Amino acid sequence: LVPDFHLHSAAANGNLALVHYALSQGQPVNSVIEGLLPLHAAASNGNELVVTRLLDAGADVNAPRLPIRDRSKSGSVLVGTAGCTPLHFAAANGH
Repeated sequence: LVPDFHLHSAAANGNLALVHYALSQGQPVNSVIEGLLPLHAAASNGNELVVTRLLDAGADVNAPRLPIRDRSKSGSVLVGTAGCTPLHFAAANGH
């Protein structure tokens, strides 16, 4: 089980209570799973209250989506020039 999955899932589903809980348990607000931050997940689904909570917790509004294909075998991630920010995700999904 990926340790930060609950925060990403809660953000994507708009579950503000679980987002609060995950953050209170120390899950990093800018954790990356499959190239996405919780803020990307919340913004792409139009979860405004969750977006606000994540921003209040220090989420990086300028963080690009990290292309999975650019991950190295060592685990470090290289950011591509075509990365999408949370604003791109929100706009692309009509929010």
